[in-house]
Order: sequence, then structure tokens, then C-alpha cells
Amino acid sequence: MGQHTDAERKQWFELVSEFEESGLSRAKFCKQKSISLNTFTYYRSLRLKQEKPVKEFKSPFLELSLPSASLESFRLSFPNGVNLTLPQQFNDRQLAKLIEVIRTC
Repeated sequence: MGQHTDAERKQWFELVSEFEESGLSRAKFCKQKSISLNTFTYYRSLRLKQEKPVKEFKSPFLELSLPSASLESFRLSFPNGVNLTLPQQFNDRQLAKLIEVIRTC
């Protein structure tokens, strides 16, 4: 995207924070704000790269069914209605990325 000033970055990062609180999809949020979805996605990715460790989720999980020793998988249920059934050995990094994607749905 080229060079961006600190003021531009701050303004976009404030929009990203507003989006995260809105509960809207990225497309709906950008349409309401009359901003480019591509530009918003770029600045959102910049902000996510700067956040370390990953920010905790504001919404708790509704349900977590832990596997017993005999089960091969476990299930996660999210407040937005998404349910996941994952293998017991699912990689924790992959799970963190997957949760971030689901969070934006």
C-alpha cells in the first residue's frame, strides 16, 4: 500500500477497534463507513501483526466439551453459532488462527 503516516495508521487502527466492537462483518462495517474493504483489510492485518500476544476474546465460549481418554475429538461452540469438532491432537497454533477467523464471521 505504500507509505502511510502515523496519523493515517492511527485513524485506521481506531476504525479496526470500532469494527471489532461492532459485531458486524467486515463488508457491512466498511459499507456503513463508506471505506474500501481492501484498504480496511490491509490496515487490520497490520494491526493484528503488531498485537503480541494475541488479544483475549471478549466473548467467552458457550461450551467446551473436553475429550475423555477414549474419544478422538472435541467440540467447541461459539456465541455466533459456529460449532467446531476437532481432533484431539489439533495443533494449538492452527486452533488460535481458526478461532481468529471465526471471531470475524
